[in-house]
Parts: sequence; C-alpha cells; structure tokens
Amino acid sequence: MLDIKTLESWLWEAACKIRGEIDAPKYKEYILPIIFLKRLSDVFDDEFNKLAEAYEDEEEARQFIEADHSLVWFYLPEDSRWEKINSQSSKLGEFLTDAVRAIARENPKLQGVIDFIDFNATTAGRRVISDDKLKLLINTLGKHRLGTKDVEPDILGRAYEYLLRKFAEGSGQSAGEFYTPKEVAILMARILDPKEGEEVYDPCLGSGGLLIKTYLRFREKFGDDSKIKPLKFYGQEDIHATFAMAKMNAFIHQMHAEIALGNTMTRPAFLEKQGALKKFNIVVANPMWNQDFPTSIYETDTYNRFGYGIAPASTADWGWIQHMFTSLKDKGRMAVILDTGSVSRGSGNKGANKERDIRKKFIEDDFIEAVILFPGNCFYNTPAPGVIIIINRDKKKKDKVLLINASKLYKKGRPKNYLPEETIEKVSTIYSGWKEEEGVSMVLDKDELVANDFNLSPSRFISQNGEDDTLPLNDAVVLVKEAEEERKEADEKINAVLDPLNSEFENTNQETYVETDLGNFPKDWTIESFEDCVEKKRIKVGKVQKQEFKKMGDFPIVDQGQSNIAGYWDEKEDVYQGELPVIIFGDHTRALKFIDFRFVCGADGTKVIVPNKNKVDPLFFYYALLNLDIPSRGYNRHYSILKEQRLVLPSIPEQKKIAHILSIISNSIEKSDNFKCSLNELKKSTLQNLMGAKTRVDGWEI
Repeated sequence: MLDIKTLESWLWEAACKIRGEIDAPKYKEYILPIIFLKRLSDVFDDEFNKLAEAYEDEEEARQFIEADHSLVWFYLPEDSRWEKINSQSSKLGEFLTDAVRAIARENPKLQGVIDFIDFNATTAGRRVISDDKLKLLINTLGKHRLGTKDVEPDILGRAYEYLLRKFAEGSGQSAGEFYTPKEVAILMARILDPKEGEEVYDPCLGSGGLLIKTYLRFREKFGDDSKIKPLKFYGQEDIHATFAMAKMNAFIHQMHAEIALGNTMTRPAFLEKQGALKKFNIVVANPMWNQDFPTSIYETDTYNRFGYGIAPASTADWGWIQHMFTSLKDKGRMAVILDTGSVSRGSGNKGANKERDIRKKFIEDDFIEAVILFPGNCFYNTPAPGVIIIINRDKKKKDKVLLINASKLYKKGRPKNYLPEETIEKVSTIYSGWKEEEGVSMVLDKDELVANDFNLSPSRFISQNGEDDTLPLNDAVVLVKEAEEERKEADEKINAVLDPLNSEFENTNQETYVETDLGNFPKDWTIESFEDCVEKKRIKVGKVQKQEFKKMGDFPIVDQGQSNIAGYWDEKEDVYQGELPVIIFGDHTRALKFIDFRFVCGADGTKVIVPNKNKVDPLFFYYALLNLDIPSRGYNRHYSILKEQRLVLPSIPEQKKIAHILSIISNSIEKSDNFKCSLNELKKSTLQNLMGAKTRVDGWEI
C-alpha cells in the first residue's frame, strides 16, 4: 500500500503540472475533482474484480452491476472510467467534462460535487486549462492506483487534507474560505470530545476540516466498534466550489454527512418540521472574521436567533455566535474560531457598544466556558492571532471562565506558524482538567469579568515569560504629554493656513470663473479624463511595516492590509511624503475595495494605477479621488466605473498648494485621534495599575 509521504508527494507533483496556466487559488478546483474521480474509478474496478472473482465470470459480474448499481460504491458509466479517460488523445477537456457529468447523472449524491467544473471552459476565447496540461495531469495521476487495496481511506483523506493545506498556502486571502489549520481543528475536536450518537454541525463548513477532525477524534476513541452508535454530521457552505470540496472530502473519508449549499445567515438549511432551527449536540465553526452583513439580516430574522442583540454591520462575529448558540441542544456545546477583537471590542468604551453588550449577556447568563488565544500567523487568510471561544449550555464550573494564553506555545513554520503536538496536548489537558498554570491559564470569576467590563482577552489577564503587557503608568503619562504637544502644534499649523485662506476667499474674482457641467471653475483649470491622469504598472505586492514602505521605481509597494500607511507626514519638511494613492486592482476580480480612502484590492501579482506626474500631483490626486462621487456595486468601486470619471485640474504648483493645505488638516485630525488613543491607553494603564495594586494611593488626598 502507498504510504502517506509517497502519496502526498505524488499528488502535489500532479497539482504542479497545471502550475502557471491557472492561478494558484484555482488549482484545487481542477485537481481535486480529478483525484476524486481516480479514487471512484479505481474503487469501481476493485469492486468489479471482486464480483467477477465471486461469480468466476467477468461478463456475469458486469451484467449484475449494470442491473443493480447498488452493488458498487458509485456506479461509473464506461466512458467515465479512468482507463477510457487515460487513453483519450484529443479533446480531453470536453471528454473529461462529459465523463464527470455522466457520473453525476448516474449518482445523484454527486450532483454539484464532481461536475461543478467545466474542464473545457474558455475565457476571452482561450481555454482556462489546455488539453496539454490536462494530459500531463492525467498521466501523472495514472502512475499509482487509489483503489481499496492500494490506499486506506484515512491515508487518502490525510493526503487530501495535505493538498488543501498546500492550496491554502498559495491562495492568500481566499484561503480562509476553505481551510482551517489542521492542528487548530485537532485541538477543537479534542476539546469538544464527541460522544456516542451525537450530532455535529458546522454552519460555515469550508472544505469540511472541522467536521472531519471531529470524526477522526471519535474514531480515535472508539475505533470501528459496530456496537458504538456513530456520529451524524451536518454542514452548510455558501461557495459552490468549496461546498463540492467538502462533499468530496467527506466521501473520501467515508463519512456520512448531510452537506447543504447556501448562505446560513440568510437561509439556514437545517430546520425542524415547524420551521425552527434544527438543534445539535456539537457546533464547531471557523466563520469569516469580521464579516459585514447588513443589520436587516438580524432585524428581519424569523428563526429567533438574535435575542442577545444585533451585531454591528461591520462585523458579524457575534451574529455567527448567536446563530450557533441557537442551534445547540439544551446540553450542547460549541467552539468557534474568531478574531481576538471579538472578545474585547467595546470593553472600556463609554456608553453602549453592540458587541460588548452581547458579550455581557452571554457572560451574565453563564454560557461562556473558555477562551483560548492562538499565536499570530497561524491562519492562512490573515497574520493576526485568533481565539477559540467555547460556549456550553451545561457548564460544570458555574460563574467561572477559563482563559488560556497559547500565544507563545508555537513553532515557526513556512509559511505559517503552527501548534506542535505537545501544545495541543497541553492545552486540551488544561481545558479538560480546568487547570491554572502560571503564564498559560487562569480561571476568572464572573465578578472579575464584570470589573473588566466583560473583556475576555486572555492576554489581558495572563502574561507569558514573566512579561506584563500593561503599559507602565509613567510611560503612559509621557505618551499623553507628547500626544498633547503634537496636537497643539498641529492646531497652530491649521490656524496659520486658514487665516490667510479666509481673506483670500473674500477677494476672489468670480469673473475669472467659467461654468462647466462639473461646476464653476477658474478659466485656467482643465478637465481631464481619469485614464489620462494615471499610468498602469505591474508589481508584486510587498509587505509594509508601520511607517516604513518600500519603493519600486517611483511608487510605493503596499500590502492590501497596510494601505493606510503607504506614506507619512514629514515633520521636518512639513509635507506629506509618499506617492499616494496607489490604486491596486486584481487581474481577475477587477474590483477595487474602498478602504481608508484608498482604492485597494487583491493578491500578489496585481496591476497598480499611479498618478501621471506630468498632469497631476500625487497627493492632490489622492484628495481629488476623495472628492469624486463614485458609484459603487455593493462595497466595491469597480475600475470600469472609476475610469469613466473626470478630474478638474489646476496647474501643478496650485495642486501642490491645495494638497498641502488639506494634508495639514488631515494631519491635525490624525494628531487629535492619537491624543484620544493615548488618553485611552492612560486610562487602561491607570486602571490596571491601581486595581492590581501596582500603584498605591495611600498618600494621595482627594
């Protein structure tokens, strides 16, 4: 039988055969269905041979199978079997597409699963994947069999998971749509500890990894004991390609799972006869972090899911939690992976805060059992750390919450950090034993959480390696003083600019203006098309750290998540330095996301638009974009719309003056925001120092 290492390297070799012709994120949509097809075909041949041996006649076995398709795992029409596909020398894309569609027709369970890709598809008159590349792929996969005697389902399932991880490494932001790191999934399965006959549900399924790790944990505990009542699995996924991967993954692992296609938030698939949500013993999920849903989804909900409050439109984290919580049976338990901000946002703020208020109700009703903090750079769609929030409707430790800080318990990997086996064992043991360990875990009473305004962040309460993340009070005071000085200087600069500007406005000669369809403007100003004002260049998006940025030629290379720091204010020269904005748009999505006043999108290997310096000053260009009323489609401004815009341009020297004035105002706003942040940091530091008795007030008089 094939061992796991041989299988992994062989399958990755096959995937690499189509490298270069299609984008890395798309590899999985072509390679995984073909691997699944190979497994189906080889298993079909094994089952046929077994019947032929039993009947001692191949023709008789063939007739039995043709008459009763239930004799085999999945029935494959003759032209859909690997032997026929492997021998095809022309029109391979068309032949392969017909083959998988024929399999889907014969096996309704596989409809929308194996046949979701058209291997003969074209874009702009050109094949997405050529017959030559498909032939290389087929030839490579033909080197080994994937039948029942060649590879165990568990081993093939592990290799399939390996491929999903490899695809995630090349998928950038889209990786989070289908892949949760396996060690995270293993830890969650150990924590939830599935029991005989339980029903397990994942409402945002991805490729099914969390359900599969729960299944494998169950197998690890009970083996193949036929007397043990098996688990039942349910999942829903909104993206068709990812849904198909999940179904294939479940079939390969020989799991019996009901998997539905659709948006769980707007139309949950698993309902009782009365129309209420179906209830499960275990819910496990890794939803998209900080997903934006309109509040109307919560306000018009007919499933009674959001009784604890309406989540903000900008982040659905506590919307997802409430859906999962409503899907739990009376003694059910759940584990969800989210952004660290989900357990702390809003705490310490004055007045109401939607997330904090929802979190408060969960804590007051005593359903939150534990929070586990992960290291940074573990997840494929973000370098940010995450947390596992464990909610239990049947808590054994009442009015207490276990916090575990595993942020330093990792090993560095390429391209991502990971939790080694000893960390998984340590954290699961701490959870199961409800243990406190210095620098790692702590049990908090409800009263302590109330005193900390319902902040559940483990790093707030647990320091590691003897370090305390509380800002020293003296440093906080200095920080506030510096911020206050900067704010005053910025205000003085505004006054120095606005006073002469006001007098200049009163003396403006309106006779020098002309009326245009864009408004009244000086006669010497010109109207230019957007495309005449920009240049297009191709770059590889780089990584930016805080106020630093790299340059290629004469424009900055910025990471999409760091777009707000593509330039900086030069205090010495009193000007804004940097070629802002860059407008990044993907080769395929063509969508421009409007983030922090900059148009940004996408992945490595994108095109950028930079200002044409012969016509427009870069900083003026930035403010000109802010002044445009650009139609949008959803939350995106597409380049096809943007390029139709027109800009009104003064001379380059006047552009620079206008941009300089606006930059001073923007700088003042930034300094004021910094001052507010510093005050909040002082408040936090003072609170933690006084409440923690690090600073005493014995000699201080009121």
